[in-house]
Amino acid sequence: MDLPFLNAYLDSLGLPNFHRGCNYATAGSTILPANAASISPFGFGSQVSQFLLFKTRVLELLAGKKFDKYVPAEDYFQKGLYMFDIGQNDIAG
Repeated sequence: MDLPFLNAYLDSLGLPNFHRGCNYATAGSTILPANAASISPFGFGSQVSQFLLFKTRVLELLAGKKFDKYVPAEDYFQKGLYMFDIGQNDIAG
């Protein structure tokens, strides 16, 4: 499709650009909440929470008009393509 990879939500180095979207993927995460035996502390619920926080913060930043080129436009949340690829780590475990 010749599209660039999306910056990771937890990418805090440099100046990540989330204009085209955001990646919440975490290696080893599961659908269920993390426990002591989990490989990753980020279950599906954590990733959904991260998305909701991201959306809230984007809308706050758009109100200031200072970071428009780094965050998605407000209507992107309605028009966006949301992909969920879940369950493989639960089956493997």
